[in-house]
Amino acid sequence: MLDALRAAGHTPLGLHVHIGSAIRDAHDFTAAFHRLGELRAHTGPLDVLDAGGGWGIGADLPGIAREARAAAATFGAQLWVEPGRYLVAQAGTLLTRVVGTKTTGRPFALLDAGMTELLRPMLYGAQHPATPSGSGAAPASGTSPDPPARAATCWAATSPCPTRSPATSSPSTKPARTAPP
Repeated sequence: MLDALRAAGHTPLGLHVHIGSAIRDAHDFTAAFHRLGELRAHTGPLDVLDAGGGWGIGADLPGIAREARAAAATFGAQLWVEPGRYLVAQAGTLLTRVVGTKTTGRPFALLDAGMTELLRPMLYGAQHPATPSGSGAAPASGTSPDPPARAATCWAATSPCPTRSPATSSPSTKPARTAPP
């Protein structure tokens, strides 16, 4: 591919690597950057090495930085990173209400929010902690699917779920969703 680019008059200026999301261990980056370094013989020196992002909360940033700097040095390149997710991952909270419970082999807490508010669990099984709040809230083992309950939209399959308390037993006052015109 590099030969085809050069034959067409293009000069490769850099490489970009993305190895996944929510990665915390610097050794995962070590393996990826080692493979990237094997390209040096084909690319020659580069202006930029974009090490991507995808760092999980609690990631070993000093270890990842050490590995990324070493990889950039292999190419004589300036190091670029994309820390967006790491910077904002804990910037928000989704508040939802338990509107019912059911047991079908295991207990479920039915919520007034679902995959329209939090899509990642349905896309690739991400887990999100469920923290009970308010008066009478007590943790219970179970899962939190959106209504109607669908296995693909369980948010916290291994997290405690709040139980429905008498103080929150009235139906949701959340406005009904309507389809766009």
